Amino acid sequence: GDDDDGDGHGADEDEEEVYPSIYLTDSLALAAILNANDIEWDTTRTIFNLNSNSRIVDLRLTSRGIDTLPEEIGDLTELKKLHLDFNEITDLPEAMERLTNLTTLFFCKKTALKLP
Repeated sequence: GDDDDGDGHGADEDEEEVYPSIYLTDSLALAAILNANDIEWDTTRTIFNLNSNSRIVDLRLTSRGIDTLPEEIGDLTELKKLHLDFNEITDLPEAMERLTNLTTLFFCKKTALKLP
């Protein structure tokens, strides 16, 4: 009933522990990537994994209609795995060189090759 309203706020605080906040620089970089491609933030779909320092280490952007990666991608310096397969990207920004921890890049074109 109405008497339980005060307890509802406690539940919200517990949820924040389940979904730890992302390191600010990584959060801004992720926002820049999504905004550059007009992608809505979909809270029902987890597209990243965080390490113990709240840094993004695994970013899954498969089949999201991405055609451009902003320079901010280079701010994800703890990134180890980047899934960019089945998007519309034709080239990668120079900022990718700053991803020195990147060990795995999934990248293939969605468009079929036209053979003669």
